[in-house]
This record gives sequence, C-alpha cells and structure tokens, in this order.
Amino acid sequence: MRILAALVCLAVVGELILMGLVYRTTRLAYDPVPADAIIVLGARVYPDGNLSLTLSRRTQKGYQAWKEGLAPLLIVCGGQGADEPVSEAQAMAAYLMELGVPSQDIILEDTSTSTLENLTYAQQIMEERGLTTALVVTSDYHITRALWLCQDIGLSAQGYPSLGPDTRLAQIKALAQESLSWCKYWATRTLGLQP
Repeated sequence: MRILAALVCLAVVGELILMGLVYRTTRLAYDPVPADAIIVLGARVYPDGNLSLTLSRRTQKGYQAWKEGLAPLLIVCGGQGADEPVSEAQAMAAYLMELGVPSQDIILEDTSTSTLENLTYAQQIMEERGLTTALVVTSDYHITRALWLCQDIGLSAQGYPSLGPDTRLAQIKALAQESLSWCKYWATRTLGLQP
C-alpha cells in the first residue's frame, strides 16, 4: 500500500509539473510574419449549431490574421462530430463570411478528427495549391503541440494563438487534458510510432 501511495503521489506531482509547463507555453510571445495560408484548427460545435467559445476564439483570431494581411487564404479544419449539426470547418466558414471574409478566401478541410489530421489534411490542400508556409491558429494551451506536429509532418509553420478558457476551472481542465496529450505525444515519439 505504501508503494502504491508513493506511486500515486509521484503521478500527481508529475501531472502538476507538466500542467505548469503547459501553462508556461501559454505565456510565450509570437510575432508572426506573412505566410501563404492561415490554418485554423477545429474545436467543438454545439448541437444548436453555435460555435463553442474555443472555436469562436480560434475563428476570430484567424479572421484577425487575415484582416491584418498575414495570409490571403484561410484553411478552416474539422470534421463533423456525432452531436454536431455541421462540420467544424463549415461552422467556421459561415462565421468568417458573416465577418466579411469572401468565400473564395476560405478553404474547407472538413474530414479531420484530430489535431494531426487537421494539419496533415491542411498541408495536402496547401501542396495542391503550391503553398508552402502557414500560420497556425489554435488555443494558447494547444499551440506548442500543434507546432510540434507541424515539424513532424514537415509543414513550415508559425503560431498565432487565441485565448484559452475564461474560468479557472475550465483553464485547469484544458491544462490537464493538454498535459496528457503531451504525454501521449512523447510516448508515441519514444516508441517510434506516429504521434
């Protein structure tokens, strides 16, 4: 029992340290330069069709990048979940057009189901159009792992993070989930598997 208790304590301490590291990445400064395309990563769409706060913030940040002239095209990513009335990409595209982005400046990648697929399928779209550099928009707690994945697949990318959750509880939940994703990422890398 003592050994088990010690292992549990070590796991808890390890998780807290990792959450702290993820939190530190949310404070990193990014100074993007113009790119060929803006890739906006997906997040939840509510059953009523509204964008979740996470998805709304990512979409707004992508719009900001487009408005600032950092890239002429927006690639919005994300398939349709079982409880989502439309794909995440479709929901973002509709929101961007409401903000005034012309439809020809928006490219939908609406089949992906993970961050890796978001980026891989967006990269394929870019290659088909002869595009080589990307500005990746995602939540501040998620941007570091997204850029790791970009490096893994050979996508030349820089980060442009959006704000994470507002409430303390939601922030802790996001940090905990992302820290576990870091563990999975590094475990698969260590074992020589695809992340």
